[in-house]
Amino acid sequence: MEGVIVELFILAAFLGLIPAAIAKSKGRSFGAWWLYGCLLFIVAIIHVLLISGDARDIEERQISENDMRRCPYCAELVKKEAIKCKHCGSDLHKTKSLPSEFLIASRYYTVEDGVPELNRGAVADLACEILSSANGLEGDGLIKKHDNQIQSIAKGLPPQMKGEFLNYYTDIIRAS
Repeated sequence: MEGVIVELFILAAFLGLIPAAIAKSKGRSFGAWWLYGCLLFIVAIIHVLLISGDARDIEERQISENDMRRCPYCAELVKKEAIKCKHCGSDLHKTKSLPSEFLIASRYYTVEDGVPELNRGAVADLACEILSSANGLEGDGLIKKHDNQIQSIAKGLPPQMKGEFLNYYTDIIRAS
């Protein structure tokens, strides 16, 4: 009798893998669905077949597989080869990446007496580099185009510097 119970537990563990694998492909938790599948296999398999995939996970998978990219203006997914966004109609120029020396956060502040201070000259140089590759974009369009790079720089700054850095940078871009 004990052998039968052990075999049932082993069978349930293996059967639980089926809905768990399907759920994982839809962006859901493998562990939670495995447990659900072990306990209530018939209900779990029907349930997992009826649920839709997690839209955010599906989008991220499409981006990581290099089939798609986000439009820098409306953030909708478009094909990587697209030259015009099908959602907002914007021209999709290839985003020119900033030279690597501009992406080093420590370049944009100095520390004197333990207090970080914004290096306005370096921020102005960054803005000039971005403006020189504008390709006809101005103001907010240019800010949106380089937002990912600017945000990655801001993440490397001391917390009290982020707001000042972003405000000074956007002021320069909008004024030009």
